[in-house]
Formats: sequence, structure tokens, C-alpha cells
Amino acid sequence: MSEQIPLPNLESIPPKQAGFSKGTIVFCGILIVSSIVAVIFLDDSAERLNVNRNRNSAGSNIPTKPTLSSNVNVNTNSKVLAKQKAADAQGLRFQLEGLYRDLMATANPHLNFITSKTTKVKGGYAIWAIHTYFNEYSFKIGSDAQITSAWIGANWSSLHDANIVQVGLKSDDGYEGSCWLKVN
Repeated sequence: MSEQIPLPNLESIPPKQAGFSKGTIVFCGILIVSSIVAVIFLDDSAERLNVNRNRNSAGSNIPTKPTLSSNVNVNTNSKVLAKQKAADAQGLRFQLEGLYRDLMATANPHLNFITSKTTKVKGGYAIWAIHTYFNEYSFKIGSDAQITSAWIGANWSSLHDANIVQVGLKSDDGYEGSCWLKVN
């Protein structure tokens, strides 16, 4: 791996502002680290596909770029690759949704039955953690905005690959009770 993923600074998150202890913060950090490991695993498997292209020896006549034979239909291959990429992005969105739901459930142990949902929004998709007590002010009080921001930073590459453009909290009453951060 040539990329170094920075870990969020958990010391900057006030421990008692949302009613949870330092131990809960550390557990959130463990969840973030485990999501980073999942991202590294996904990136590593993509790197393995390119290993043979990079193993050219000095006397080898193996091409560095893949070549297509004349009997291969390029349109069919690109359609198959596009379908595969869409399926991979959908699976990645599902995994990221579960990781974010688990993170918010851990960060808010006083709230039972936090659910999650991925919705289509302008420019891509949004991941929501959903609970009756979440509202438009949830990021202004407590540490949820800082935790979400740190999670976005740790998972930015995967969020980009899954075409996630927003991550936030939402009331189960509707969108008027929601707040989110953009993934830039």
C-alpha cells in the first residue's frame, strides 16, 4: 500500500458532552480502525489485479498494458465491467452503511434501535443513521458531528468509490429532521 490513511484524533472529542465515557470513545476508535482495515483489504485486492503488469523483468516480452485480440467485442466487455463496477459500489455502500450505523449506535449507547438507510440524492448517494431523537440540531450538540467527520476522513476513499456524497443523521419522522456532512 502506498497510501497512508490518517487516523482521527480521538483526544479532541469531548468525552462527556454526549453522555458517554472515554471507554466508549476508544471503542469508537476501534470501530474506525476496523473500517480502515476493511478499506485496506478492498484496496489490496484491487492492487493484486495489477501485480502481473508490474512484474515485468528486464528480458521479458510481457506487455505492460493489457491488449485486446481482434475477436473480442469491446462493447460487451465495457458493459460487463460497468455492471461489475455498479455491483461492487452497491456492495460497498451496504458495508459502509452498516459500519456507520454501528458507529452511531456505539457513540449513542443511550439510544436503542438505531437503524440506517442509503438513499439516492443529487450527485450520488447518502448514508443515514436513523432514530426518533435525531434531528436537525444533532450535529450542533454532542460529539456526533466530530465522530461523523472523523469517520468520513478515515473512509473517504471507500465513500468516493461507492459514490457516497453525504453522511448524516435523520429522524424517522422525515427529512425535515436531518443533518448531514458532505463527503468532499
